[in-house]
Amino acid sequence: PGSTMPTEQPDFSETVLKPREKRKLEFRDKLVLAPLTTVGNLPFRVICKKQGADVTVCEMIMSDNLLRGKQSEFALFHRHPCEDFFGIQVAGSNKDLMSKACELIQAANISADFLDINSGCPIDLLNNKGMGCALMERPARIEAILRAMNMMTDLPVTIKIRTGLVDAKPIAHTLLPRLPQWGAAAVTLHGR
Repeated sequence: PGSTMPTEQPDFSETVLKPREKRKLEFRDKLVLAPLTTVGNLPFRVICKKQGADVTVCEMIMSDNLLRGKQSEFALFHRHPCEDFFGIQVAGSNKDLMSKACELIQAANISADFLDINSGCPIDLLNNKGMGCALMERPARIEAILRAMNMMTDLPVTIKIRTGLVDAKPIAHTLLPRLPQWGAAAVTLHGR
């Protein structure tokens, strides 16, 4: 009796989440070892570091397999102490899987300097699921993935693309100007 509860609920509709501050990446004058599925394992990367590679990237990690706890995916991002500039490449077809994979990597304190989105793999197994090169044909999806991943990690997010899904239809030139606006810290273009 006598006490009244406020009836007005707080308005959360205008809450704006801002991307986390990122460390700037400097690739200028650096020799970057591209991620190589089934080849770019830790011993290979160590050999390449000894031969002069400045930046190394692990083999492609499948976001869905990582989230299912597949040990083979977790083994891919082990980092050797000599890998002083190291990236983790993640493949996925939607922002939910990619941001959750990003969150898992962040929460597990996995050692990396950047995360790289694979939008360049030409393998049909990936393309048929909307990953790899096929992702390039869905710019809105790439934008959603970049924005979501940037919200979930302190690491810079980069992206690897090709000239297009098929040689006869180059589309990279339409994406390149937009990728930094969507949150890409760097873009790697595979020239075919």
